[in-house]
Amino acid sequence: MRPLKLRLAGLRVGYPDPPIPMTHTPAPKPVSTDLAAIVVLLSPARLSTYPGADDASRLVSYAKNAKLSEALFPVLQHLEICLRNRWEVVLASRFGADWYDNPSLNRLLNNYGQLELRKGKDKLTKLGRSFSSGAIIAEQTFGFWTSLFGTNYEKVLWVPHARDLLPHALPSERDIKAIRIELKMIRDLRNRLAHHEPILMRHSLWSDYEVALKWLNWIAPEVEAWLKSSSVDRFPEVYKANRL
Repeated sequence: MRPLKLRLAGLRVGYPDPPIPMTHTPAPKPVSTDLAAIVVLLSPARLSTYPGADDASRLVSYAKNAKLSEALFPVLQHLEICLRNRWEVVLASRFGADWYDNPSLNRLLNNYGQLELRKGKDKLTKLGRSFSSGAIIAEQTFGFWTSLFGTNYEKVLWVPHARDLLPHALPSERDIKAIRIELKMIRDLRNRLAHHEPILMRHSLWSDYEVALKWLNWIAPEVEAWLKSSSVDRFPEVYKANRL
């Protein structure tokens, strides 16, 4: 029997749906492996900061640097997250759940701290997001959190809350002067990664990693253990394979 032809409300009934035309993704063009082209794209000025006698050897150094940066990032990332979360606990206990709106905290902060806190609020306002402790925390820079260890906050924040901030550090390890030196190093190293700057030639890279790991253990040893067990922290093996 021939299929019945009906037109109902603009629909054809009785015929199979027409096949959907297949679109074929064109094969990607071969990518050039011309070293000169790669150097131009990455910029000769950038590559010139890496060791090597020629472009080929400098690109090898560049690749090693990229691997080291990628491997180092998880420890610094989780240290920053855990540190800012400890500060949230301290500030909430001291100034209340809405600590970021507490006039007492605003008076306590120096000009830099007030500016950074205001910038975080302004950004949330522009995004149409409401204020909350978690939202404000996420908008603050690592520089803001490390600045709270500064001399002008020592008596009002560090002394009464040192144990809350570094709960797993020994009393002898809570030397604020040494802490400031280490935090500056961690912040500078973190900023080098964020701005894609070389770390390959940094002779202290392994000890810098150990300091960051120590800090993570002072704050959240469970997180440090998880980074190891889940193979998120692969820096030791990457460092062994790519150091100069």
